[in-house]
Amino acid sequence: MIFRWSSVAALLTCAVTPLAAQSTSASLDLSAARMRFADSIDATALSIAPTLHAAGDRYTIDVTGALSRLQGAWSNSSALDAALVLARSGRFALDATGIAGGSVHSGGTRTGQLLGGARARVALPNGSVWAGAGAGLTWDSKWRSLRRVDIGAWRSIGSSAIALTALPTIADDSIRFTDTFLSVSHAAAPWTLAASLGVRAGSQLPSLPANRKVWGQVAATLAITEGLAMVAGGGTYPVDFAQGFPGGQFLSLGLRIRGGVSAPLQAVAAPTPDLSDFSLRRTRTAVEFRVRAPRARLVELSADFTQWSNVRLQPVGAGWWTVSLPVAPGTHELNVRVDGGRWMVPPGTVPRRDEFGTVTGVINVP
Repeated sequence: MIFRWSSVAALLTCAVTPLAAQSTSASLDLSAARMRFADSIDATALSIAPTLHAAGDRYTIDVTGALSRLQGAWSNSSALDAALVLARSGRFALDATGIAGGSVHSGGTRTGQLLGGARARVALPNGSVWAGAGAGLTWDSKWRSLRRVDIGAWRSIGSSAIALTALPTIADDSIRFTDTFLSVSHAAAPWTLAASLGVRAGSQLPSLPANRKVWGQVAATLAITEGLAMVAGGGTYPVDFAQGFPGGQFLSLGLRIRGGVSAPLQAVAAPTPDLSDFSLRRTRTAVEFRVRAPRARLVELSADFTQWSNVRLQPVGAGWWTVSLPVAPGTHELNVRVDGGRWMVPPGTVPRRDEFGTVTGVINVP
């Protein structure tokens, strides 16, 4: 399973072209990093890394790639991560999930991974919990079996978000371990800060350099303009037993160029009997969204800042529904639906139609 640089471009194009995406966004990172592999090899890397995110009411697709130059050598990788909603009832959803990826290096080393599975999710106010499992194959000089369980939860708290994930894994029927991750992010314009901590538990694991059982990373993003940001990060990472990557540590600094695939319409969305009013206001810690839907029993919001996951609003009387979420300043897209019906552009927002014909409402968060 070999993914050359041309395959990154092909994945970026093919993954979303056939789909009526509710939102598509892309970014390109240009960065320099100082790295230390296996606690013994120092290297300076220059990298170019494109990403593409596409999401609709029933699916999400993320495609990533990276081409790096490390002191005379090069490394090339790409990955596709997708989820498709198979069934949904109220707060419950059942997803099919899939991961495909690989890498190739100038020294001849190649890796690959192909994993499919299923996941059950339960939406909660300002968050969700999930549990799933998958199986597949990895390639590291030979094919190996891989089985994995995925259990986790996330929640937004004001302008912050926190996630906890556990991944029990069996590789090649002999390597058994569980990785647990705690991630925290906070938006405070123009900064977005993030940190993660990982812990590995397992017995009879192979003895490899930099085989850490605890690791952590921090990152900071400074928005310069709507489409340009400076990104800095650093930390450590563990051995990847599935694909044979060594553990290491890094410091990086780069620029991120971002953009969306869309074209605005001229009109402003008008009130409807289902949605008679919409407003937002920034509080000290978050952004409060208010929707007036007098006849509704359930009101949901889906947006780029929720990764197009559905978030339930809470009734506050007189037909009003509200929710507070962490949202970075700038231009965002969102839709609202009532009682599980079709997604609608909130009144007072500017509709935007992408190249696939899907319309979303554009808002500006101060």
